[in-house]
Amino acid sequence: MPKKTVVQETTPVRTVRPKAAKAVPSVEVASTPRVKSVKHSRISTPVVAINAHDQIAKIAYGYWEARSFQPGSPEQDWLRAEREYLLQA
Repeated sequence: MPKKTVVQETTPVRTVRPKAAKAVPSVEVASTPRVKSVKHSRISTPVVAINAHDQIAKIAYGYWEARSFQPGSPEQDWLRAEREYLLQA
């Protein structure tokens, strides 16, 4: 006996387009001034990253040095150095 084949009717598939993204208002962010680069410059200046911790440590060491390396309060020296560093920035 031959097998019966069952054919199911399918509905056409509808393609869905992705919705357009909503425009996000641009926010102006303060940035550092841009420097124009010179294409044929032979002079190169190395860029040195400033580490705040190291700078504060140098200032605090200066306070200890000014006390002629006498015992004192390293915490007070550090806090004073932080204030000085932040005022310079």
